[in-house]
Amino acid sequence: KETAYAGQTLTVGGINAFETLTGEGWSFQPGTNTLTLNGYAGGAIHAEGFSLTVALAEGSANVITSDISQNGSALGANTFGYSDDSLTLRGEGAGASLLIDGDLQGIYAQGGVAVQNCNLTVGIRSTEASEEKVSDGTMSSFTFGCIRAGGGLLIEDSNIDLSSQKGTENNKKTYAGIGAATGRVDIRNCSITIDAASTGIQSSNKPLNIENCTLDIRGDETAAIVCQWSTVALTGCKGTVASGGAQGVGITAQRATGSITLT
Repeated sequence: KETAYAGQTLTVGGINAFETLTGEGWSFQPGTNTLTLNGYAGGAIHAEGFSLTVALAEGSANVITSDISQNGSALGANTFGYSDDSLTLRGEGAGASLLIDGDLQGIYAQGGVAVQNCNLTVGIRSTEASEEKVSDGTMSSFTFGCIRAGGGLLIEDSNIDLSSQKGTENNKKTYAGIGAATGRVDIRNCSITIDAASTGIQSSNKPLNIENCTLDIRGDETAAIVCQWSTVALTGCKGTVASGGAQGVGITAQRATGSITLT
């Protein structure tokens, strides 16, 4: 048993990981703030008040199944805000995978998010219950996003498959594959598949760079790739970027300072 500092929380499928350091398919090392998943198949993993590294054991297949009754996010913070609390998801060796199935947010950190050397699949489909939480103000700051960072976002050397879809008819435009609020987005050496009802990849304030990737990205209502206040650069990429919505676009860099570079 370890004593958490004030404000620190880590629950794995409802189990307090500071009190119980191991469980079925997982173990926690408080000294390094590292949670190792090795065949985990369970509920939401909730981390609050510190930076967490989630290590996927070599060759392991892991599954997180979450709904709004457990946690706002399937993996990460359950409180919206901005801080230095980051989340790193890292595969240890070859063949490590994580599948997330949820109805609100998939992966979320108030700070930065990094995904490295793994196979990651996230499927978000809203339900009446999760849509109500967003609509009634209980979780109005949350999005139906697969990967969301309050800071910056790094994805490298990984196979990524993301889907964010509407479970009911509604006019919300917060269904997204990847989003970063205050930091830059860097994606390199990856295979990226995204099917989002609203936006595929978004950087709100900093550059969005994608390098040496195979892309199959769709964002229907808004855009497949969008940067609101800075630049978009795709270097050495191949594949498809598309939007099927009446007002959607493939790639957009908004505001006067925005630019798009394809090389």
